[in-house]
Amino acid sequence: DDTGEYKDDTGEYKDDTGEYKDDTGEYKESTKQYTEDCGCVGSAGRTSPVHQRGPYVESDFGIGVWLEIAVLACRLRKWIFVNNALHHAWKGLSRQDRCIAPRQTTNSAATSQWAEYEYVVLYALCASDNLAVAEPHLHQFHLKHPNHTRAVALCARLHLGLGRVEEALHYAELASQMDTSSEISRVLAQCQQASNMHSQAIGNYCRAQDLSRAAPAFDLAKLPLYFF
Repeated sequence: DDTGEYKDDTGEYKDDTGEYKDDTGEYKESTKQYTEDCGCVGSAGRTSPVHQRGPYVESDFGIGVWLEIAVLACRLRKWIFVNNALHHAWKGLSRQDRCIAPRQTTNSAATSQWAEYEYVVLYALCASDNLAVAEPHLHQFHLKHPNHTRAVALCARLHLGLGRVEEALHYAELASQMDTSSEISRVLAQCQQASNMHSQAIGNYCRAQDLSRAAPAFDLAKLPLYFF
């Protein structure tokens, strides 16, 4: 009609606001957040089926599919699809953390499986020298799973590949405090060696008064990622 409003027996849809209401709750696409009537927040234990509707599916299956797509795209070396799939997977995981209905509990086994899927994708991205694609996702993963030792070590490898020696050493030392396995020790040794070479290079440039080379000293970004 002239107000742009559509009503039927299930609820109400307003085109001008992008808002959908029904008897179970409310979903606003403009904010991508659930409101208080949803059943997730302040709704006296009610659970809204809104979770199961629309493109932002909050189920284990939905998030798992995005991670499967990321793994498949990684094998096919379709990095744009990897980036997109990871974006959707993390968006689903983040929304689920913020908006869990009272009857739902965190599934630690499923969370662990998601983490391993994500790690495999990120490792493949780094190993294939797609560091720019991997970096934002890896740091987001590290924030979400700070105790994932191999991810911390992967952060060290990523920074070393990008020529950030001190950052790489920081993550390698952090990983070595969490795990003393041979793999972590090898990453730490590589970062320590790179740090020593970096310091020696700066010293040599400064002694030669070649300050133009001392500033960006020792661009490790061009070194092969032999440590993968």
